[in-house]
Amino acid sequence: MFYIFDWCGNFDYFSENPEGIGSSNSMSLTERLFSLRLDIAKELQSANHQEKEFDKKLHDDLKVLLHQQVRSIVKERKDARPYWGIIEPFRDKDRWTCLSEEDVLKLKEIGKLIPKDSDDESAKKFDVIMLHLQLALINPEVHAGQFKQVVVNIASHLEKKGTVPIVMARINTIRKVQKPQFWEEESLNGLEYVRTELRDLIKLLEDTRKTKKFIIDIDDPYEMVETIGDSVIQTSYKQRVIDYLAKNTDNPTLHKIQNFEQLTSADFAELERIFFEELGTRKEFEELAEGHPYKNNVAAFIRVINGIDRKKALQIYQNFINDSNLTSEQERYLKNILDYVSVNGDIETKSFMEYPLKMNNWRGAFGDHFIQLKDFVKQIHRVIS
Repeated sequence: MFYIFDWCGNFDYFSENPEGIGSSNSMSLTERLFSLRLDIAKELQSANHQEKEFDKKLHDDLKVLLHQQVRSIVKERKDARPYWGIIEPFRDKDRWTCLSEEDVLKLKEIGKLIPKDSDDESAKKFDVIMLHLQLALINPEVHAGQFKQVVVNIASHLEKKGTVPIVMARINTIRKVQKPQFWEEESLNGLEYVRTELRDLIKLLEDTRKTKKFIIDIDDPYEMVETIGDSVIQTSYKQRVIDYLAKNTDNPTLHKIQNFEQLTSADFAELERIFFEELGTRKEFEELAEGHPYKNNVAAFIRVINGIDRKKALQIYQNFINDSNLTSEQERYLKNILDYVSVNGDIETKSFMEYPLKMNNWRGAFGDHFIQLKDFVKQIHRVIS
């Protein structure tokens, strides 16, 4: 026999609440930053950004950091084991070359597993603000809400601390962000510079934290809409599409798109019904597809969101060349084609004359197999046209 002295009333509590206390759904700062950086890196994959020196460098730096964070999750952690099927593929550096929407969605599932670093909490809160502003600048679906005014307010409070040497060392940046001209000429380069210049100064504002709010609560899968009062949260059309594709992985038509199989007229009609009626309207789709080469082709749009089966694509090409061995240069060029399809959703032979594919010496690399390469590209286009 033994006695149990239940001073805290655990037996009474769990007899009424057998499931215990539900876990909180709030995101940590580390998870929020991981999610924001994923979204920014995904947006910067487009040719428009890859042509710009700063944008490309920011893209590369973000992916190096994100890859390191994923690799820091060890298999020995009990909470990581259920997600190891997601984690392990992304431990490979090459897996980060071109992220699809589905990749980003999967990676966000493991954001809560990213180890917390020793960085100052107030600096990370400022990072959240600045990264959200960066994302809003490059993604028209994301709105910055009142974040610009928050940055102006922070700079105003910092300027009052001119007796602190580190403040005076960065006073030009502090004054610059308070001027309307900075926000009228807003740039990715400028926002990143402000983030790195001011993040370490936010801890100096602890004495103002009682009266001024610098803590931001962002729910990343939603769209922040700027209003006069508080921000209103509503699900975006793009997010509804991503959710639908994630929940319907067994759909036969989606399998055809993934595996480069020929779509029928019935397949196209069903896709348009889902995207133009069930998930939203044709106008919403056209607004989301504006500026992209796939235009109103829903199947090509799905390729961009879900990615493509690269192994299947390379197998198709091998069939064209009768299983001949590829040179390292040919492998690299084929990878460029698949990256192009992942970003743009489709490809045609005329794409060889456009940036970035025109930079490669295709005829020199493939020689007698160049005709088969063109047939391969035609098949990738034909199955969804």
